[in-house]
Amino acid sequence: GSGGEGSLVMGGGWRGGIPAPRGSSGSLAPPPPLQRQLVSTRRQLGRIADWWGKYGFIDPDEPVDHPSAARHGGKIFLAIEDVQDEIEGVGSLVSYFVY
Repeated sequence: GSGGEGSLVMGGGWRGGIPAPRGSSGSLAPPPPLQRQLVSTRRQLGRIADWWGKYGFIDPDEPVDHPSAARHGGKIFLAIEDVQDEIEGVGSLVSYFVY
């Protein structure tokens, strides 16, 4: 698809799509916590701002209310392990949970 919404949990050099890791469910429910604590149980929206192969950053539509939110200019860190569905790349709209 083009510009579709990818699901995930939290530039330059990017080419191609961001694949979901094998075994990901594609579920819209938050994944079980992995020694992380949810900041909010409400899904957030944003766009992939940067991607470097195995990690990148989301530019959130709304600022996150958290003491660490100012890190990285307000962008949210994203690891490939947090991706649940394939994302088309930089600029893609995504929904996510903040940990």
